[in-house]
This record gives sequence, structure tokens and C-alpha cells, in this order.
Amino acid sequence: MEGGIMVVDDWGHPEWLGVRNGIFKYFWARDDDGPRLVPFLAAYNKLYLTTPSHHEFYFDAVEKTSLANYLIYTPLRTELDGVKVWSDVPGRRPEIDPLPLWEALIVNGTM
Repeated sequence: MEGGIMVVDDWGHPEWLGVRNGIFKYFWARDDDGPRLVPFLAAYNKLYLTTPSHHEFYFDAVEKTSLANYLIYTPLRTELDGVKVWSDVPGRRPEIDPLPLWEALIVNGTM
């Protein structure tokens, strides 16, 4: 679905390397039209993906939430296949539950 979000669990889990391997295979196997899904957030052991047309919307939306205080984006360290991705900072976990923030964004289009 255009603009939908897919969440991949255990993205960074050291005992579930097949998850990361599957994501990399997905990017390497894409057709000439490019990937149908691109990541915008890799945090708290989850990888969040959306359609390319909505990547900028979600990437920018993360910056507007209180979660941004616990995340980092640097072009040399946090891009995946040339796509900007927010990443969590080891040892800095939020005291808040991010789910209500995402629900507000996805359901209402607001933060």
C-alpha cells in the first residue's frame, strides 16, 4: 500500500542474522525501477520501511517527535543503499512508548 509502513523485528538482533540477511537480499535483488520499500528508521531492534514516495515524509516526521532526542542521522554512518535512515544511539533509550506517536502520524497524519 502506498505510504504504508512495514516494521521488521529483530533487525539488529545478533542471534537472528537471517533477518538482516533477508533485508540485504531484498535491496540487492531489486529491479531497474528501484526498491518498492525503503527504510527511514532503524531503532530499538526494528527496521521501519515505507514506499519511496513517502520516505521523506516519514523521515522528516521522526525529527519532529520526541524520539529524535534519542536518534542520530549522519550521511556517512546511517544510510542504507543510499537512503537516509534515522538510527538509535546505543545506550540512549527513550522513557516513552513510541507507538502513540506513530499511531497519531499514520492514522491522523499529525504528530
